[in-house]
Amino acid sequence: MAAVNHSLTAALVRTALPFALSGAAVLIAVQLLDADLATWAVVTATFGLGAGYYLLARLVEVHVSKRAGALLLASTRTPTY
Repeated sequence: MAAVNHSLTAALVRTALPFALSGAAVLIAVQLLDADLATWAVVTATFGLGAGYYLLARLVEVHVSKRAGALLLASTRTPTY
């Protein structure tokens, strides 16, 4: 079970970190370009939903079945780290 948790953690870090960095980049761009707060809210929601969907798919893969998780991610191959 420890290997599964490590694999799940690695998968989440590989996905969530780029979302977080992209969100920070958007926040900086919004400030520099003087964009409205609605733009920031839409971008943040998009990144959050993307990361949340990936988390859900990986949890389904680990706790329900690999096949169900693969269908959610449109991939039959489990990533190797």
